[in-house]
Amino acid sequence: MPSHPAPSRRTCCRSFLAGREELRAGIAERSPLERIGTPDDIAEVVLFLAGPARWINGQVLYANGGAI
Repeated sequence: MPSHPAPSRRTCCRSFLAGREELRAGIAERSPLERIGTPDDIAEVVLFLAGPARWINGQVLYANGGAI
């Protein structure tokens, strides 16, 4: 099942956002949760899919904190 994580503090995003506080703040402001996701946020989605959600299939899960 594919998942589409939003920008988070993963290694790839961390290096892209390094020294760009204005950009990072802008991304966070546009998120309904008003923050950039963490690796733990994505891990919780993975744990959910590996555990109680194992009957879910054929869906796309957007792990993006509600961002559109």
